[in-house]
Amino acid sequence: MKKILVPVDFTPCSKSALNYALGIAKNTNTEVHLIHTIEMDYSFTGGSVAGARLFDVDMEERPIHQIKEVFEQADQLLVDLLNEEQQKLNYQTHVLEGDLIGEILAYSKENKIDLIVMGSHGDRGVNNVLLGSHAQKMVRFSEIPVIVVKENAGTAGFDKIVYTSDFKEEELNQSLDYVKTIAKFYKSDLHLLYINTPNKFEESDVVDTRIEKMIDQHKLENATHSTFNATWVDEGIVKFIKKNKADLLVINTHGYKGIRKIFHHSVAESVVNAIDIPVMIVTRH
Repeated sequence: MKKILVPVDFTPCSKSALNYALGIAKNTNTEVHLIHTIEMDYSFTGGSVAGARLFDVDMEERPIHQIKEVFEQADQLLVDLLNEEQQKLNYQTHVLEGDLIGEILAYSKENKIDLIVMGSHGDRGVNNVLLGSHAQKMVRFSEIPVIVVKENAGTAGFDKIVYTSDFKEEELNQSLDYVKTIAKFYKSDLHLLYINTPNKFEESDVVDTRIEKMIDQHKLENATHSTFNATWVDEGIVKFIKKNKADLLVINTHGYKGIRKIFHHSVAESVVNAIDIPVMIVTRH
């Protein structure tokens, strides 16, 4: 992970994501990109940057130097989020104009970002289901891994990583090499988890054989594995994590397009909402 991007809107959960990303970068040469986006139509008609009310005048009446000052203000606020120790790390700050998701995805591609770390409130309810939070949309559309962090996540730690999959499709299981690299670098314990559901029930020995084949194939030294029975996949993942201590949950998904992608990512999004530990979503395209 040479480059990590953190979207920052100055809310407590985005600050938590920033601290988490800086924790990953500590003692490495990882470059952390702090990104804040400003939507012009909103911000310049009485909106705010980090709670500071902007000028109550129409954008057409605003001198260009005042617009520049607002962007400079936001950039300084990004720097002010870092304590003295964090400012010694390798970081960049950028304030972009436009829609958050679109700008972040374009910036990530242009700057060859390896990982996005994003805060989430984990809100539930009909609005969340219909519209989706920024974190959920990032999970749906990002082509690079995304770690979703809750407000109480604390500093980064990878002592135990749980990787969940059906372990059937080689295309999906290629992400095991990515997780293996992380686990090796941080000296993490890696646990492979399969959720057994009634509609796709399999005998334990069949699942064990398949997972052990993956362990041998990807040379996952000292990796452990288990099968957890549940009515639904997302329910099983949540119950397992709540019963078993872990520092990071990794879910891999297909990079389907359109409505298929939305439904396929529903498991990842449901899990992100329901648990407090950071969740990494790796999408295979």
